[in-house]
Amino acid sequence: MPLQFQADDPQPVTDAELSRLSRLLSADIPGFRLDAAYEEFLSRHHKQELVECTVPLSDDSTMPIDLFLTFDRADGVDSVVGFWNAIEDRINEFLVPFAITPGNDAFCFDYEGFPDESIRVVLWLHEKSEEDAPFTVPVAESFSEFLQLVK
Repeated sequence: MPLQFQADDPQPVTDAELSRLSRLLSADIPGFRLDAAYEEFLSRHHKQELVECTVPLSDDSTMPIDLFLTFDRADGVDSVVGFWNAIEDRINEFLVPFAITPGNDAFCFDYEGFPDESIRVVLWLHEKSEEDAPFTVPVAESFSEFLQLVK
């Protein structure tokens, strides 16, 4: 079953919000760009509340998604920048969170190897991560593949 959202109106992410994130991340990730499928997703579902959903993992377990992070300028912990700032000591410059779980783990884009390699999706586990040593589990080879996995 594809992702389902509450009936509230989406608030499409603005070009200014996308540019702000790009400026922040391009210092660490040369040639930074968002996954095109993720940009399309943001144009349709930014700030919409999810109906319960899970992502299957390679060990046959599942992980629920609590919410997709926003691009708000306020930088609260429900925004991409705010959440990254809250965990920056346990994450590296190649991981960009986009959704969080009820336990405050995060689904992230993994830019390590970019632009020669695709932008993969991983699950960052906060309890197994240490300062400057993020612990991640591979989830999907792309955001499009990630969306196909969600149930």
